Amino acid sequence: MVSFHLVSLSFFFSQATTYFGLAALSIINIDTLVANISRFSHSMLHLPIRHSSTSAS
Repeated sequence: MVSFHLVSLSFFFSQATTYFGLAALSIINIDTLVANISRFSHSMLHLPIRHSSTSAS
């Protein structure tokens, strides 16, 4: 019974570390994705303003 508990405990810890690693990777990917989206939207917001100001002048 003790060996069964040890095996289940080690299996649980391996699963937990795997899920934690996947979560960390997804968080990093989401962070870079948000940064890219904000940078892209920032450039898209600045393009029409620059064009409208140059066309007005």
